[in-house]
Amino acid sequence: MGFLNLSPPTLVNLAVALETGRLSPPFSISNLANYIPAALNRDIVDELNRLNVMGVHSQHIAYTLRLLAEERSTSQAVSDAYGGLRLRIDLVWTGPEIVGSQSRDTSVVVRELFSTAKTSVLISSFAIDKRQKARELFMVLAERMDFNPELVVKGVVAVAQRGSPIGFASNSSSSFSAFSS
Repeated sequence: MGFLNLSPPTLVNLAVALETGRLSPPFSISNLANYIPAALNRDIVDELNRLNVMGVHSQHIAYTLRLLAEERSTSQAVSDAYGGLRLRIDLVWTGPEIVGSQSRDTSVVVRELFSTAKTSVLISSFAIDKRQKARELFMVLAERMDFNPELVVKGVVAVAQRGSPIGFASNSSSSFSAFSS
């Protein structure tokens, strides 16, 4: 079941393409390339064509994909509400846009994750701005650390300061003073 390897936004994008007729049988790798990660193309094409041969219409496939996406989102929300019964890892990265991907502004996502962190935050970056943008971003994490002293924050961060890179690994909002100068 290749669909189980797709993220909720990818499932919804695929559903929309099926609903609007941008994708229709017979399905091929080339017409799915804009909607799913390349590594999963073959599995998804095979699954869509198998469903089509079974007589399942595109609208029904789309409905099922939306249900799967909603179930995943609901399951995650329930897990979060009950103290994270499952391990949850959120990965945020920046880079070039990928055709067909749904992306959000990195600083918005990072602020959201910082403000809701429960047990730990690991930051890894090769470059972080020291100006106002960074101060605002890390102030959210500093406030969360003050609110939750049990929050473990570790970082592998190269920050140019007086010509020398520095890193941090601390549980105190005062660790972020490098960003206020």
